[in-house]
Amino acid sequence: FVGADWVTTPSAYGPLFTLLGYPIAGLNVLWGVAAYKLLAAAASLVAVAGVWYCAGRLGRDRLLAVVLIGLNPALLIYAVGGGHNDMIMLAPLVLGIAAILSRRERLGGGLLVVAAAIKVTAGVVLPFALAANDNPFRIRERRLLVGARVVGLVVSVASAIAFGTSPVDLLGTLEKIQRHGGSQSIAGFIPFVLGDKSVSANDAPILGATCVVAVIGLLLAVRRGRIDWLTGAGWAFVAMLVTTAYLLPWYTTWC
Repeated sequence: FVGADWVTTPSAYGPLFTLLGYPIAGLNVLWGVAAYKLLAAAASLVAVAGVWYCAGRLGRDRLLAVVLIGLNPALLIYAVGGGHNDMIMLAPLVLGIAAILSRRERLGGGLLVVAAAIKVTAGVVLPFALAANDNPFRIRERRLLVGARVVGLVVSVASAIAFGTSPVDLLGTLEKIQRHGGSQSIAGFIPFVLGDKSVSANDAPILGATCVVAVIGLLLAVRRGRIDWLTGAGWAFVAMLVTTAYLLPWYTTWC
């Protein structure tokens, strides 16, 4: 079911996903739902395969990683079962991480931008990959930026041709959603239990500022070598989930 509010709400997603929706929009309800579920299922398999590869590169238990991620109800029941685009975003995100771990930084940087062009929350990973202080000559960082800039330019041109300046409204849509809030978020559940409606419009900026401070602190920890960049990016997603005023179950798959 699609809530009535969403029918007239501008796209809250990146331009690549919005473009992907155009051919599917011509299908009837049955085939439209099937198409999104098939895309989510295929993308989830790609993401889990990427997790398997990354776990091996990091010397971790591959089977444990695949079971923990691939058989997780948040992924199977909510993300894939609901046909959500989080899986479509996670596929290039995980493949980008795999490419970086394989020292193919240009490809990795480009894939991270592709993921962000599907859903902007994926954009939090690239700064952490750049902040890693394990390359004295900064070669990896330069290669990452080359890949990210090339793909970013291509996406920007395609977006401008398809939508003009409309993607700029994305930030306003996200702000509206955050100000609306919801009792299913951590920040919204507390006032809901206490008898209030939910997060107030004044709470959203405070929550956002808290998230920014947490992410900056994690970036500094990565830069100073206290934690590795993947750990920092993972905790950045946790910070986003804890401070968001609008939380849905399948968002947990970002971590």
